[in-house]
Amino acid sequence: MNHRLLGSNDDRSTGAAHFIGQHGLPFALSIPSSVHWPLETRPIDLGYPVLTGFAASGGLANRGWDETNIQSPQLYTHGAHGALPFAPLSVVHANGGSLR
Repeated sequence: MNHRLLGSNDDRSTGAAHFIGQHGLPFALSIPSSVHWPLETRPIDLGYPVLTGFAASGGLANRGWDETNIQSPQLYTHGAHGALPFAPLSVVHANGGSLR
């Protein structure tokens, strides 16, 4: 990792918090496979407005973000032929760690 890039452009990482944006939210989250994807070009927090509090708190607050105040018009609620959209894949690294 190139530490010289931390804190540049949209990154607001500090020594205590890494990979966060200008509003204190992380660039990535591990999300349950049962959530609906946001529509193209829409930020995920339009569909799940409580997510911002969850992310900003480091996962300590608003743990039910994926079940609270869901804004369905901002989300894909079905895939082809009415099926649920595909769930994210789990990726296992060679060292045994898992990313979702």
